[in-house]
Amino acid sequence: MKFMKKSIKVSVIIFILIGLIVVGFFAWENLKKSENQDEDAGWQTYTNEKYGFELKYPDHFFVEEFTTQKPTVLAVGFTDNQWENQNIHNPALYLYIIETDLSAQQWLDENGTAFTLFDDPGPEKSYQLYDVKDIEENTINDISVLQFSSSAVSSGSFNTIFKKEPDLLFRIEAHSSGIGTFPQDIYDQILSAFRFIEESVLEGVEFCDEITSTYEKWQCYVDLAKEKSSEAYCENIEDNLYKSDCYEALAVIKKDETLCDKIPVHLLDISRPSCYADVALEKNDETVCGKLSDAEEQNSCYKKFAYQKKDESFCENIAETEGRDACYYYLAYTLEDELICGKIYYSEERDACYSKVSLILDDPTICDKAADPSVECKKYFEALVMDSSNWTVYRGEAGNFEFRIAPIFEEVGYEITETKSSLGCDVVSFKTHAIAPYYSTTEPTEMQTFIHLYVCPEEYCRLNEEKEQFCEALREDLDETEGGIWMFATYVLENENFIAYEQKGPSTGDLYDAFGWLKGEVLGAKDNMLSTFKFLE
Repeated sequence: MKFMKKSIKVSVIIFILIGLIVVGFFAWENLKKSENQDEDAGWQTYTNEKYGFELKYPDHFFVEEFTTQKPTVLAVGFTDNQWENQNIHNPALYLYIIETDLSAQQWLDENGTAFTLFDDPGPEKSYQLYDVKDIEENTINDISVLQFSSSAVSSGSFNTIFKKEPDLLFRIEAHSSGIGTFPQDIYDQILSAFRFIEESVLEGVEFCDEITSTYEKWQCYVDLAKEKSSEAYCENIEDNLYKSDCYEALAVIKKDETLCDKIPVHLLDISRPSCYADVALEKNDETVCGKLSDAEEQNSCYKKFAYQKKDESFCENIAETEGRDACYYYLAYTLEDELICGKIYYSEERDACYSKVSLILDDPTICDKAADPSVECKKYFEALVMDSSNWTVYRGEAGNFEFRIAPIFEEVGYEITETKSSLGCDVVSFKTHAIAPYYSTTEPTEMQTFIHLYVCPEEYCRLNEEKEQFCEALREDLDETEGGIWMFATYVLENENFIAYEQKGPSTGDLYDAFGWLKGEVLGAKDNMLSTFKFLE
């Protein structure tokens, strides 16, 4: 009996000890998780629904997705902001996903070698990884991994590889270079937060994949991404432009500027600032632009925000003087407010702003605010009000209209040709010397079209809805039609039979440089000519 009592006591003690060990183990695990969560506090999350994983990375890092070639299907870089746009060989963490049936060990045997780049590699073969050593098997978040180091000519790396069955191999590399080492503690913390997630089922892609036109197929993916509010669709798009559009659209829908960072790397400089600005507008919060680490991208973002808000006060966020002046200039003539011109720092740009607004408002008194007495707009208005009664008259070949030729073009030289458009319009091309199209220069001896004048029959405006909207926008002096088509045309005159307009395009280019004329004089003479246009009985 004593023996049984003693046995019971021992069993109870053992049971209690086991209980304490179990409780202690889970308490320790929870403590570890709590510590990891504390270390991750403030970090951002990178999620890839297509390949079913996510990880966390420091908030002072930026993310780049790179173009890949199979068997590598995904390459993502996580880099400290200090290296952004530096174009140097800097430390970074890279994640690669490789399509392969091989196990982690088999892949390493196939693609890695203990030889250095300077050693004789033995068999005629090139390897992805050289000087492979310190190979260890470990477990991270219940994932069996292989860890090892490797090196190249001027860099080294610590690698972790593991398999996601059936055919994906993950390689996470802490890449160091001659200018620095990727922090081991950050690498370990990123690894500790890595986890697989349930891969999303992309509904509707079967329909997209049946589309034969490549571009229509990718647009289908973009539309699905917006409908489902899921970036997994964007990740399946192989065309970088459509992929960029997809992430930009979702960033706005989700009000999440971090999606802008997933734009393909070679489009980032252009598309990312615009994407951040769109999110800032959606949030009505310009501080979103300040989250961009590159100063030039910040300025572009603030500029777009100011433009869309039509509020010059947001231009003040632009650090660069030239960019801030450009912002004020655009809003001054867009809002037709010469007071905004006064905020421009550089006097030459400020005078140009006064000229622009004076022309828009047809108000020569605004020119008086300019510092330079010979400012362009003064010359413009002088040319605009010149007496045209003695100018040479040009009459259309059909005898239904005429206009007068300004003396400046008589002196420089000009020629006029007429053609008939497919829609029945008389197209008058007025050419003169040294008029350069946009973004190009020309020799003074060359003739270039300066004025494209269209004289169209009245039924032209009733051909279809697009032409109806075009003519309405012409008459109301709008920048775009109701259907969203930009107007590159200016209304001239109409009667019961015809409507006349100028098709915009060429600029005055080198004319005032080649012949000593100021641009304002040339434009004033041109507009004066067009003001003499009239229909004949």
